[in-house]
Amino acid sequence: MASVREAVYELLRDQGLTTVFGNPGSTELPFLAALPPDFRYVLGLQEASVVAMAEGYARARRAPALVNLHTAPGVGHALGALFNARQDHAPLVVLAGQQARAQITIEANLTLRDPVRLAEPYLKWAFEPPRAADVPHALARAFATAQAPPAGPVLVSVPMDDWLQPADETLATAARERRVTTAGAPTREQADRLAAAIAASARPALVAGPELDHEDGHRVAVAFAEYLQCDVYATPAPGGSGIGFPETHPLFRSILPPAIAPLGEALASHDLVLVAGSPVFPYYPYLPGPPLPAGCRLLQVTCDPEAAARAIVGEAIVADASATLAAVLEKLEGRGYVGPQCAPAAAPPMAGEPPAPEVPEGRLAVGDAARAIRSAAPPQTAMIVEAPSATLALRRHLRIERPRTWFFAAGGGLGFGLPAAVGVKLAEPQRPVIAIVGEGSAQYAIQALWTAAAESLAVVFVILRNDEYAILKWFAQLEGEQGAPGLDLPGLDCVALARAYGLQAERVSSAKELADRLREALAAERPVLLEVPVAAGMAIA
Repeated sequence: MASVREAVYELLRDQGLTTVFGNPGSTELPFLAALPPDFRYVLGLQEASVVAMAEGYARARRAPALVNLHTAPGVGHALGALFNARQDHAPLVVLAGQQARAQITIEANLTLRDPVRLAEPYLKWAFEPPRAADVPHALARAFATAQAPPAGPVLVSVPMDDWLQPADETLATAARERRVTTAGAPTREQADRLAAAIAASARPALVAGPELDHEDGHRVAVAFAEYLQCDVYATPAPGGSGIGFPETHPLFRSILPPAIAPLGEALASHDLVLVAGSPVFPYYPYLPGPPLPAGCRLLQVTCDPEAAARAIVGEAIVADASATLAAVLEKLEGRGYVGPQCAPAAAPPMAGEPPAPEVPEGRLAVGDAARAIRSAAPPQTAMIVEAPSATLALRRHLRIERPRTWFFAAGGGLGFGLPAAVGVKLAEPQRPVIAIVGEGSAQYAIQALWTAAAESLAVVFVILRNDEYAILKWFAQLEGEQGAPGLDLPGLDCVALARAYGLQAERVSSAKELADRLREALAAERPVLLEVPVAAGMAIA
């Protein structure tokens, strides 16, 4: 009779989950001890890095990833990364170790005391099977739950002695044969209602969110916008885990500002706003004001019922965003609707160039660094970005035009960029991968560099060094709360850190040198880190 462990290996193989991200502990050894030769174990040195690697892998593949965490301490270390994964709709299946069943009641050392509640706010579902024989079925349920829209992380806690118990062959076979699919198309009535609202508007706008960040999503969003000839905006940058519309398209206007009052002002010329595939909206900081201009109607389409319920304005439909746009476009075409054929905005915010910042000698403006990166990177390059004070400047100059090219943590928890780049490269080994990360952000998951070296992954890590937490200084100025300690970062040497982890690393001092070194690094067959001293402060240009 097969063991629970053997039954789970078969289940994982059937699900295509033969890559395991983890950092092993004693409670995980019984699961890992007989890992089949066709499985791959990706070792991370700290659990937050492990989860962020798995997120990058899952998002690049658009499929679940398996994470193995070390009971309560491991889940605790990973909480910030699980928070990001939930916000980013990343389908992660977390397999957490647990004490032997006989010792859970007495809470022996390393007991995962309450596996359901420990990370509950950041998980779609958490469970500890009551019997060893239920482990395969619990994992099958976890796979289905993680993938169901909106996707997100789930957790199954398995006592360490369950793995060698005999499997219930009937339950294990049923778990392997189960398949759950979802259909998120809108109803005919919903599509009719949206089409009628658009047909009645004089100046509609489309806000394209990260749920459209895939090939079909981009294709349908472009067709929809071109048919209406309407202005297109991107979800505010903090919520832009992905990009739902090519930012080089002539109808693209700008990234919406992330605060209530300025966002409402940015939409002042529109009488109807269709938000497709995004929350309404990822606001921060708090700048109160009208969320929409007077007389403007907002319609939201999202796969996330929680996002639909919590929006502060507008009407919402819970459905697949790309399927809904396609259905509405078909309705409009069927009616022969031509639309107002809106003229382009007089001065698109993305087209206007802010004043060039003053740049001290020996440093680059972030915009210059971004242009150098764009000039050197092939069009298909995956960009993993975690540089809070530079995000707007990077978006302005990189001008992402392909789906699944921009990887960003919408949750805002630091420690995403370096390990997510490792995960993306593991998922798409033939694709160029560049991580653009601030030197402060890099410290939250610096251990990921070791995994990049150990796995011989040709990732280029571009570290923007400004010697401060520039985003916090900007917030302090905005809020009139200046004088807080701990906002400067003198003496960080990411080149030395990278070399210690086994990477080739160097510091560059000009845009030309950055572009030249980046081309060389992209041609290398190993990970490379390039540190770029940039001007201090919030980078808009």
